[in-house]
Amino acid sequence: LISGLRQKFISTMFGGRRIVRVLSEAHRGCGASSYVKHAKSVQEGLYEFSARIPRRGYTSSVTTYQITNKWLAGGILGGTAAGVFYFSGILHDLGHVCCEDLTKEGRAKFNEEHYSRGLNANFLCGSTDEVIALHAGPQGRFEKEGREIARHRQLIVSKIDAVIPGGLGGKVIADVGAGTGLFLAPFSNAVGSKGEVVEVELSQQFVNHLKVRKTADKKQLPSKVNVVQCTDTHAGVQPDSVDVIFICDVYHHLEYPLAFMETLQTALRQGGRLVVIDFHRDDAKITSHPPGWIYEHVRADQATFRSEIEQAGFRYVSDVDIPELSENYTMVFTK
Repeated sequence: LISGLRQKFISTMFGGRRIVRVLSEAHRGCGASSYVKHAKSVQEGLYEFSARIPRRGYTSSVTTYQITNKWLAGGILGGTAAGVFYFSGILHDLGHVCCEDLTKEGRAKFNEEHYSRGLNANFLCGSTDEVIALHAGPQGRFEKEGREIARHRQLIVSKIDAVIPGGLGGKVIADVGAGTGLFLAPFSNAVGSKGEVVEVELSQQFVNHLKVRKTADKKQLPSKVNVVQCTDTHAGVQPDSVDVIFICDVYHHLEYPLAFMETLQTALRQGGRLVVIDFHRDDAKITSHPPGWIYEHVRADQATFRSEIEQAGFRYVSDVDIPELSENYTMVFTK
């Protein structure tokens, strides 16, 4: 195992893209016990609970505390020799952490009691099987019919198709925060064989799942499908490469919204569209959760989110009225 990890580490350090893999379960509050309980998680740990390093600099996830976790993990897995090996890489990481700005802005202020383990801990903690079991399928948090977004996903895609100049056919659409791939099939059918769906996701667990779906469902997906792993501050999408960006019930989970949205603004082609769907921060409109939940879960209202998105360089176009969505609003922006 250690030999394999060492080869992967060397290949990423000296390849075109450098990747720092961090065991962030303990830092994010997931608890180290899962590594003892689940042997598979031990093997996946160094390469699943991670933050990729974009060309523009280190992400917020790379901290001295997490790098220390990385060193300790190396020592636990392979003894002193492995610990020393990883420590040599950690010194390299720390040099960049000390010398480079971690982000262009401060972290978004969210309710730390509500998100006691971290803003995205539910998607980053645990093995791939555990995370997918919690979120996918008829009873999963993302895909159950009780979630209005899941129930009306086909309608949402048709509404988007209507507001995109020329429609979705043949377009490249980036589904940011793709999760379990709820919109993968609807978008693939909408853009067709000449289009492409780019599934952008932070969670390594969801990335693993999306790659499996991409292969397993290949015959049912008419479009090209690409799975991209983003970071807290960088979408990982090439400049001027997408026609439509779709962010559904995800914006309030962006830890560094300005930095992240600026990379999306760069990725959007001139005249393209950004579609943002998120929760009304209004108890009277939320029926799927207990009273007060929305004020703890979503940090700001629609006006605030619109202002932030405009600050990142997008221009507001209009709201889209979807009466079937009582809990969510829909905004459209352009470049």
